[in-house]
Amino acid sequence: EIKADTDGTYENCDPGIMARACRQMAGWKLSDNGKNVARFAARGGREGAKNPRNRFGAELADPYAAPDESVIPYVDAALRVVCEALLGDEQSDKEHMAFLESLQPKLRSVVPDDKT
Repeated sequence: EIKADTDGTYENCDPGIMARACRQMAGWKLSDNGKNVARFAARGGREGAKNPRNRFGAELADPYAAPDESVIPYVDAALRVVCEALLGDEQSDKEHMAFLESLQPKLRSVVPDDKT
């Protein structure tokens, strides 16, 4: 159970429970905006980060950079596996690490070698 301390902080909460809750919140946030995150992340593809209007020194930081459209489905699939990893409900770090290891083949299968 997560309860605020008398001073409004959560410093005295069980660290394992807090870690799991924070990880799951990150998974829900990512899954809620997955389509946009995938497009943003796809700017790192071979054909991404191009901006016909202006050249930026840091191409991936350019807010107008275009994604590599050919990798969006693969980035989306990889992010779905990341969400699955974040949303795991394992009780201990050891169990969660085992769960993460079990997802590695799935992650490898959704992104072809020529798209990495």
